[in-house]
Amino acid sequence: MAKQPTSSNINPFIYFVGFCAIFSLLWSLVSLLGLLVPLLRVGLPLIVCGWGWQGRQQAERRRQAALDCVFYRLLQTQQGYISALDLAMAAKLPPEAARPYLDRRAKEFVAQFGIGETGEVFYIFPVQFHSGRSVYQKSTKRARLHRLRNC
Repeated sequence: MAKQPTSSNINPFIYFVGFCAIFSLLWSLVSLLGLLVPLLRVGLPLIVCGWGWQGRQQAERRRQAALDCVFYRLLQTQQGYISALDLAMAAKLPPEAARPYLDRRAKEFVAQFGIGETGEVFYIFPVQFHSGRSVYQKSTKRARLHRLRNC
């Protein structure tokens, strides 16, 4: 039978080698952390800002999609005649934000302008109504309307 070594039988050199191995491992970890700290000081804020920016972009896309839905609904219900006040009230946004949106849409859909009885400017979008369904003059705009109509 082999005799089990006791603590008094183990060579002190083995203790020293084990201690040196553990010490060098810990020293390597501390050195690695020392290198990582500057990277974390720069990288961590960049990562957090990236997540924040991405979240803000997603929120903006959702807000824009909701505004598009309101716009297309107004096009249908008001037969292509929309004022900035109509859009602002329907979308619950300030009138100064509704006008640039309608200006962009007017360029996109080649809308015309009209003046109402009270002096309010109306955007007149080229919509033709047949049996309750709107048809845009260009097929790409017709497909976009069809896609966004079911908001």
